[in-house]
Amino acid sequence: MDKFEVKEEFKKRYKYIYENSKLILLPYIYADLNKRVGFREPDELFLTNLESFLLSDIKMETSDLYKIVESKKSDIKELSRIKSVMDLIGNQEINTIDGRRYDFGSILLDDWDILLLTWSFIKSQDLRNKVVNKELDALNSYFEMARYTNDGKVWKGGRYRSPYDNYNGIHPKEKIHRIVEESIPKNDKRKSNIKPGIFVNTIVEFKNNNETFLEESDKEEIYFSLHDEIPWNLEIECDINKSELNSSEYNTPKCIKKIRVDEDKIFINPNSNINRYLILCPHCGKIVNVNDSLLSDGVKLRIEKRCQKDPYLFRKMCLYSELQLIKEINSESGKILLKKESNI
Repeated sequence: MDKFEVKEEFKKRYKYIYENSKLILLPYIYADLNKRVGFREPDELFLTNLESFLLSDIKMETSDLYKIVESKKSDIKELSRIKSVMDLIGNQEINTIDGRRYDFGSILLDDWDILLLTWSFIKSQDLRNKVVNKELDALNSYFEMARYTNDGKVWKGGRYRSPYDNYNGIHPKEKIHRIVEESIPKNDKRKSNIKPGIFVNTIVEFKNNNETFLEESDKEEIYFSLHDEIPWNLEIECDINKSELNSSEYNTPKCIKKIRVDEDKIFINPNSNINRYLILCPHCGKIVNVNDSLLSDGVKLRIEKRCQKDPYLFRKMCLYSELQLIKEINSESGKILLKKESNI
């Protein structure tokens, strides 16, 4: 594998644990007789498979973990059991199982949990071994990816926070109470079952040369392949995207200012399928088209559902736009009148 291939393989592996985290970890969730829900330490074979999946030179599709997880997807009984637990977790409340009530509200089971578990397993090995430290350095890149947020903040930390990150506040993934802890006991006799190959060495080489393995553009690409969201910095220009809904009788000056495309501020024109998604210009009040090619299917669906809750929303926004335009006209007229008076 060359550097490009290593990066592409890294992206595939991260996406896979992100999308399948619950399927990977749910078998190790338990509810005991004292009504406590917890996470039991997986067997060493599972942990070794996880370590190998994330860090070895074996292609993702041929790894043991991949084969195990994919086999679960065709196991009806396993899927049914996992779905029942996922439903309980999704309710984020106390649930009853066999007459007993359990609190599943604190369970998330995401990519960060998988990375914590792998970090704990590698760290439990003989830390005097250079292999272990190389693996931790490479694994840290996965944590760096997991820190990416769609809000313009740049996170420099990986498993642990960077001093730079203090300016950003607490990371959302660090606010969550997790039942997967770094709890695997240290065992100096435990040796890594993989030898750092091209994959690990390439990532570590980037770091040793003070180079960035994952650019922010790489993180953004991975993030938006997994999330139906609008990029935080997406902007459109008011005048270019002006809607025909704006009344021609309001001859207001051109507004070519930028509008940040905020999902919560987009509304729909229920009478049109062409220019369906609209937003108000915060600078001049005009109604502006948001090209639907800028919106993913998930974003469109959420907007449609939100707007359906208020059948009069479109009319309200049109009236609000007219009011803003009239205010702007009156303001401009007032300025002209004052200017005339000052010249008398």
